[in-house]
Amino acid sequence: MPTDAKAKQIQDIQEKLSRATIAISTRNGGATVKQFNELRSKLREKKVEYVVVKNTLTGIAADNCGKSAVREILQGPTGIALGYGEVVDPAKILVEQIKAIGLPVTITGGYLDGKVLQPAEVQALAAMPSKQVLLGRVMGGLLAPLYGLAIGLNYHIGGLARTLEARRKQMESAAPVADAAPAAEAAPAPA
Repeated sequence: MPTDAKAKQIQDIQEKLSRATIAISTRNGGATVKQFNELRSKLREKKVEYVVVKNTLTGIAADNCGKSAVREILQGPTGIALGYGEVVDPAKILVEQIKAIGLPVTITGGYLDGKVLQPAEVQALAAMPSKQVLLGRVMGGLLAPLYGLAIGLNYHIGGLARTLEARRKQMESAAPVADAAPAAEAAPAPA
């Protein structure tokens, strides 16, 4: 039976796991407090929380919130990045920070939509563009044919309008000549 302090930790981790859209586990390879603080501040900007957890307590919390597969990504001294919004952000920030500041942390796995991610899959997720960029690309792809149709129709309608305008001007310039000829025929002949 866990103590009251451990029960509170389990409850806290359970609440965080139940809200999280993605969880990425890491193993500390000797990072300094300064490096972790820098990592946490970068993650906080994107509404991602980084917590160092005890594997046993985290496993119990994962079981309690129906995400028991999280147990598979808990290996050794574990830190977990919990994302509550965009699923790409935690992976992207972790990978960038590991490279940028030489953070001696290893990504050991992830959990997304009931599926355990291998470290290579987390790396691939980090390389993906954000949801907004993907939606923009899809919308651009869907709208491109419509824009092409609009431009094509506008070109042909504009051509028809220019042709009709040219014909109208041609008829206006020919009209006074046609009106003058019948007037000359109607004049009486000199006697």
